[in-house]
Amino acid sequence: MTRLITVLVTLGWLAAAHAQTTIATINLRRVFDGYWKTKAASADLRERTEDYDQNFRKLFEQYQKANEAYRQLVAKVSDPATKADEKKNLENAALAKASELREMEAELNQFLRHSRTMLGDKERRMRLNILAEINSVVAAKAKAANYDMVLDTSGETANNAPTVQYTNGKYDLTEAVLEELNSHAPPEPVKPESAAEPANPQAQPAKEESKPAPKPN
Repeated sequence: MTRLITVLVTLGWLAAAHAQTTIATINLRRVFDGYWKTKAASADLRERTEDYDQNFRKLFEQYQKANEAYRQLVAKVSDPATKADEKKNLENAALAKASELREMEAELNQFLRHSRTMLGDKERRMRLNILAEINSVVAAKAKAANYDMVLDTSGETANNAPTVQYTNGKYDLTEAVLEELNSHAPPEPVKPESAAEPANPQAQPAKEESKPAPKPN
């Protein structure tokens, strides 16, 4: 009976060893950065950011002009040479300009909050959508190859240490996933051709005979 139990335990251990876990790896950061949709989305995000920056600069230039006008009004009010009746008008104008400046400051702050929120939301949606596509391809390849797990070699712990300390790269999916993702990339735009070369590049145009410059009278 004891011998039978020993044999069963040994067979169970051998079966467990035979069915050991197969772990694949992937450099998710490389796949994400190399995916054509990531590059296209990043270019679109940069373009929108530049548009927001241009609009903000226009608003800020208007604010600076209004602020300079306010400073000039205050300087005239403080000028001893300014007459009393004129000073009253200048004070009213300065108060109106100060109110305008406060409204412009509020508009600038609102614009900044709105632009940051819009750009942040767009970037988050972009990342989530792209990561979902990448994970779908990774899962399909892992199932096809009967991998039990796929680890990201670009991940880091809270101490900035790599989550995967070592891999021999035997079951790395990085290039295969990246190749499949980029297989659906649209063709790159054709660059404009340079100016046509002359029919006979060796033929040199005849040089005009140089004429002596006229001597001054």
